[in-house]
Amino acid sequence: MADAQSSPAPAQEPHPLANPGYGKRSAPDQLPRTAHDFAHLPEREAHIAGLIDRLPDGADISVKALSRCLPYGQAAMRTALNNLQRAGHLRRGREHVQGSGSARWVTRTWFSRTARGDAWWTAYAKGDVPEPDPDATRAAPRPTRTRAFLLLAALGRTAPSLALSAAECARLAPEVERWFTRGATEDDLRHALTAGLPSPVHSPAALLHRRLIDKIPAPAPVAARPVLRLIECATCGTPGPHRPCRADSAPGAAVPAPPGRPRVRSHRRPSAPAPPRPARRCCPGPSEHAYDRAPHAPRAALPHPGPMADSTFSKISWTEFRPNRSRLTAGAGLAGIGMVVATAGVGLLVYELARAGRNWTGSWEVPPTELAHRAFRQAQTATQSAARAGRDAWSTYEEGAS
Repeated sequence: MADAQSSPAPAQEPHPLANPGYGKRSAPDQLPRTAHDFAHLPEREAHIAGLIDRLPDGADISVKALSRCLPYGQAAMRTALNNLQRAGHLRRGREHVQGSGSARWVTRTWFSRTARGDAWWTAYAKGDVPEPDPDATRAAPRPTRTRAFLLLAALGRTAPSLALSAAECARLAPEVERWFTRGATEDDLRHALTAGLPSPVHSPAALLHRRLIDKIPAPAPVAARPVLRLIECATCGTPGPHRPCRADSAPGAAVPAPPGRPRVRSHRRPSAPAPPRPARRCCPGPSEHAYDRAPHAPRAALPHPGPMADSTFSKISWTEFRPNRSRLTAGAGLAGIGMVVATAGVGLLVYELARAGRNWTGSWEVPPTELAHRAFRQAQTATQSAARAGRDAWSTYEEGAS
């Protein structure tokens, strides 16, 4: 009874998708999915990699999005993604947007079920076809029937007069493949082969062969240029090609100069060593001037912050800061309306206070101006009386003194 009356479990919400053009991007030439793809990774990284592998392209795989659906915090998630990048399953970089008409670069995240080395990712960034992995022992099963063979075999369902045998489908399949290489779709092929059929059809294979040759579309235009990509280094995070990082170098070994900052060699002759600087006194003597002092030794060059600082600022793409203009316009309009309403409210408040003050003073028996005049006259009379009393007292004092 308890099982019968229990409510069904709530359906799990689908993983959110990123904005169009962003999100997860699957690397090409991956091996088939098995249960041991991430057995070489720690438990946390294997759990996260298994989830990302099953997400579709375009899914949001940022740190915040993954932390909301997995029992890991953002700091742990960021560390796990960096470990996946070092293991060769994930790589971040920047890619040039084609067709935008401007030098616009966006941040991309590629994921590969098969662990790839730096050489493979470098070849992928250049647009070259990567070589097959020699360490991969498993190969994808080769389909027994091609896409062209299945399309030809299914023509008999659309048009019964075009039913073909297996041998005829295998013989016509290369011609269909030529259509696919020129960008034709299955619907285009099906329409070109079945539209306007004669009645009756005496030889379906001969008719289809003639139509495949006569109606083949024109060759596709020149292939577009490969997409420009800058893949980050899995060790130091520097985008673009640079000297390989040597994490196992001996202590005290020379550190290579950061990329993009060539060392400038001076062509001037080495100057003589500066004379020893005299002891500094509190006050310079009469013959000690600025031009008599020894020149100061040159300052030591500040250490370069390293490639991580350059890569951090180079990742910032301000072209992606695109606020919604309609919302900005609506916000400015509402702010203007609010200012007008506030000004009207202040005016109404001042008017009401002035009106109430006039009504209050108008109800007095003596107007305020008359009260002010009376107070002024009383103050004037008191001042004159005080002055007169002072003069009388002074006159009386002088008479008594004389």
